[in-house]
Amino acid sequence: HAAASAGRDYAALLDRISARFADIVSDLGLDFPLAAEMDALRAHLAAAPAGEPLHRTCNALLASPLGDKRWPAAYWSQALLFSPAARRAWVDPDLAPLPF
Repeated sequence: HAAASAGRDYAALLDRISARFADIVSDLGLDFPLAAEMDALRAHLAAAPAGEPLHRTCNALLASPLGDKRWPAAYWSQALLFSPAARRAWVDPDLAPLPF
């Protein structure tokens, strides 16, 4: 289906962008936040209705709780989010499981 293919194409594009900037992200200690945001975006794209235009999918994401820049605070405590461990690698949420 064309919409499913487009979703995979966007996910592949996100992966290429992520790989391109991996060194910069790693040097800045942003691996963990970027990984969480990319996982949220991939889950939202995968759950979008077939045939939905990309701009509607993006608008729906921005209107959802995941569109709020503070969404990680619902899953990770501030202490864990800003810890040295979280700057170096993925850490599992300590407040609630992720919905995706």
